[in-house]
Amino acid sequence: MNKKVIGIIVAILVILAVVAVCVYLGNKNKAEEPTTPVVVINESGDEEIVVPRELETDPYVSNVPNEILDAYLKKVDDIEKKHKEELAALMEENADLDLTSLSMLKYDLIFFDEDDIPELVVTNTGNNTRLYTYDAGKVIYAMRDEDAPDEEAGWTFGAGGNHGYEFIPRGNTLRNYNTDYAGLILYTGYFKLYNETHNLADKFDGVLCEYHFDDKNNNGEVDEDEMDSYTDDVTAYYVNNKKITEEEAKNYLVISDDFEPLEGTKVVEEFRNKLLNLVNEK
Repeated sequence: MNKKVIGIIVAILVILAVVAVCVYLGNKNKAEEPTTPVVVINESGDEEIVVPRELETDPYVSNVPNEILDAYLKKVDDIEKKHKEELAALMEENADLDLTSLSMLKYDLIFFDEDDIPELVVTNTGNNTRLYTYDAGKVIYAMRDEDAPDEEAGWTFGAGGNHGYEFIPRGNTLRNYNTDYAGLILYTGYFKLYNETHNLADKFDGVLCEYHFDDKNNNGEVDEDEMDSYTDDVTAYYVNNKKITEEEAKNYLVISDDFEPLEGTKVVEEFRNKLLNLVNEK
């Protein structure tokens, strides 16, 4: 075997050895990645608590107190009982009515705002979404209407260009789109959960309105001769019926790639088992 061939073989062996070491170190680091909050010494020499990303956004692997889990379990029981009673009443009044789309409630825990108390999301599939929070031993409905504070009707979607709601985990921001005139006008609203009231309310002092049509006479309205002038481009911005600039419109937008659907994804049996398992683990 000549020296050239030997040199090639040695080079290959060296490369394979380097790859093996990199894979080992990668797996070692991955295995050592913390799955619970840990205390580390930062560059300044001070102690710092490091919370894994999974714990930051997933309440199912976090240390949620049993009192909160128990309160949400009881709330779910109450919601299911009331829902079944409402369905039974509808069936009695409308024997031929297909209630399949109304009969499914789905649940989830999320971290909506910045604290470590998770919120409960309840979605009536294809109909509405409800959000609940917890404080001082009580489960509080967080979508209250001032005109009907005792009703837990939820926020509806599925009509008027409203496809549902989105939120940023631990970002205390909910986003919702609505349209008028088949998309000629787009409304983008943002809401936050206020600690003082434990209720969702406007994040900004107005809802951003984007025009996607040619407002030929600049009257701020969709006239009959403008109905067929749709464009993907934004032709004007309004807030509180006042025209604003594109730069001013940025004050009414939250630009983020972290938005997720605000919706329940688990049927009641799955959700209850999730919470019961967390209770039993403690």
